[in-house]
Amino acid sequence: MIKLMGRKQDAKPKISIITVNIDSPEWARLLIESIRKYTTVDYEIIVVDNGSLCMNLFWLEAQKDILLWKLGKNVGHGTGMDMGTQVAKAPYVCILDIDSHIMRPKWAEDLIALYESDPQVKLIGCVGPDHKPLHPPLFFFEKSFILQNGISFKYVPDVSTDTAQKAYHDIVGMGYKVHRLEKGEKEYGLIGDEIHLNGQSTIYHHWYGTRFCENNPHRKKQELDGYTLERHLEEKAKLYFIPQVQELLGLNIRMAKRAQAFKDYMICRDLMLINNEQPWIEPSATDFLKQNLKKDMTVLEIGAGSSTIWLAKRVAKVVSFENNPVWYNVIHDELSAQGLTDNVDLNYCPDYHINELPKIPGDFDIVFVDGPTEGREKVIKQLIDKAKKFFIVDDTQRVELYQEGFDLLDSKGWPRHDFHDGPGPRMTSIWAVR
Repeated sequence: MIKLMGRKQDAKPKISIITVNIDSPEWARLLIESIRKYTTVDYEIIVVDNGSLCMNLFWLEAQKDILLWKLGKNVGHGTGMDMGTQVAKAPYVCILDIDSHIMRPKWAEDLIALYESDPQVKLIGCVGPDHKPLHPPLFFFEKSFILQNGISFKYVPDVSTDTAQKAYHDIVGMGYKVHRLEKGEKEYGLIGDEIHLNGQSTIYHHWYGTRFCENNPHRKKQELDGYTLERHLEEKAKLYFIPQVQELLGLNIRMAKRAQAFKDYMICRDLMLINNEQPWIEPSATDFLKQNLKKDMTVLEIGAGSSTIWLAKRVAKVVSFENNPVWYNVIHDELSAQGLTDNVDLNYCPDYHINELPKIPGDFDIVFVDGPTEGREKVIKQLIDKAKKFFIVDDTQRVELYQEGFDLLDSKGWPRHDFHDGPGPRMTSIWAVR
């Protein structure tokens, strides 16, 4: 299946930035956010996807400022580069590896100036190892020259050893030049390459960033060239603790710098952002809350998540309890990043679903119960008398687990509103306290 998504048809960019993606949601976000931050000339972003799993495309599909070309299968890196070049709108094209990102402002202006400084230069790439003249983190060229001369970036067995090697030899064979950018001293101090332009680190390229296929269980690898998946994940985690990278992604990670902790953190954060910070309840229940929330209200929330952020922007006070350390850290960091800590009391309580919540003083306009399945009835019984206006429970289709709690709420005689949207069984219920 081929599906094109995004991009305004009237856009007239100066540079088309293309990347070929496969099952690399974290790398795609880092690359695209770096483009957004550091590119000041008019540009467009084209992502050619080589058959990623649907779960690895959620974030990309939500971006309105990119052209996402979903091929549905893996046609190869070089073919994806050729296809992206065909649909590019700008006179200049820059192809970046999905596991690379831009490190500084004015990078595009400097590339264009370098290219235009010598009419004989028809391609800018990066210096490769001894067995190949070019390394693929970056290619820059004029679209018209490449297409008019039938230049392809495909890997050709017995002719090239990697993407764009034949393109290099074809251009040189026509009597033109290929300018090769050098690897320089590293700002990050990590494995991987930092490509220099005008004496500055400009493009960072992570080693083996996509080749482990860590986000696709069917293609996942444990070792490449003696380099293990565990080491790859550890180095990736270190990268995401670099202040410059955290700024690009809006992160303030406090998790331990262990590969799995980092991975879990990023998965939870991605889930929250993919949902656009909407509460994880039925949409019609969210609409009900929008109509009934007031800025002076207080909320007691059991089970922190995107609802915590959403409520913090709409009420006076949220007191939230979370038992999962990863979610606790994700929500803590997001509240800090958005300046919402003043009206949120976020509590880490790892065993409340097994024992009991600590004593919580006062009453609340809204009590919102979600969180772990285990112990939810106990939580309902403990908090039923703390709600002044609404008592909310998610997943109320699970009568086999929570019936006693539902019966207790119904026994109050409070009007009950059940919200069920879509084809699945999920239901959110709201009792209006009288």
